[in-house]
Amino acid sequence: MKLTTILTIGLISINLAVLGQHPCVMKIVNLRSKPIVKGVINGKVAHFLLDTGSDLTILHAKSAREYGFKLVQGRNRPLMIEGLGGSHRDFKRAAGLKLYMDESLIYTHFFAFDLGNIVNSIRANTNIKIAGIIGSDVMRKYGFKIDYDNRLVSFTGVDYDKKQNKVENEPTLSVNK
Repeated sequence: MKLTTILTIGLISINLAVLGQHPCVMKIVNLRSKPIVKGVINGKVAHFLLDTGSDLTILHAKSAREYGFKLVQGRNRPLMIEGLGGSHRDFKRAAGLKLYMDESLIYTHFFAFDLGNIVNSIRANTNIKIAGIIGSDVMRKYGFKIDYDNRLVSFTGVDYDKKQNKVENEPTLSVNK
């Protein structure tokens, strides 16, 4: 049994090294209703709500100027997404941004929508202004594990240098220090 466990851990470690992945851990900065974590968008610290009920990662459209990303409408019309109760919302794509979480660049399709009601509600309850929602698309892709007892989130990050063939002069940003 011990040998099997040791071999399994060894194989996982080798696979992560070959794929350029590394373990990441973030602190949960607030747990009043749902976990809120820190990230970095285009060099600026930003807070995010972790929402396993959201299929998509969504940025607050009204934060585009603050964080320096663009709102892009797809193919001459907005993207329609069905929400709770069958309602439809117009989403745009968010472009021109890099999101880091615990020094790992997050690769996904970013969407943008006016999250004003959610932003205001969270700010009223926590005094934290969120820049968006990290949805299950990112959480699944990176293997997020939320440890409520220890107020930590762990995931498997991608080594940006290996993924981009050693891009030079790319800043390494950490928000947990």
